[in-house]
Amino acid sequence: MCSSDLTMLAAVPHAVGTNNHMGSRFTEHGLGMHRVLTVLKERALFFVDSYTTAGSQGLATARRLAVPATRRHVFLDNEKTPSKICDQLDQLALLARQQGHAVGIGHPNQAMFTALARCGPENMHHINLVSVQRLTR
Repeated sequence: MCSSDLTMLAAVPHAVGTNNHMGSRFTEHGLGMHRVLTVLKERALFFVDSYTTAGSQGLATARRLAVPATRRHVFLDNEKTPSKICDQLDQLALLARQQGHAVGIGHPNQAMFTALARCGPENMHHINLVSVQRLTR
């Protein structure tokens, strides 16, 4: 990481973890991920790999470095309509029941809020919402 990246981390003093929102090509770069995750380890931060590419080295590198980490399983709002987001919430709930846990990533937008109000309670009936930090290992 360069000094400006460290400055960015310092700008969020209460951060407990990070994720890569974008940067598919970078996450495929093992040495780069090693450098980033080494800094996260030094700062006791967890990492969520958004897994924007199947070639991501993020989770594997984090595990090798013993950085608490997990990965995203479902993008909730690739299509920003409440009905599509509800479909993705269904998928997330199914994976959580099958695997014992699942991580979904979405954005704070009106379609997401509408979907959560409309179908969220139905999807959450058989699962527990927890902090992503609890899912990092």
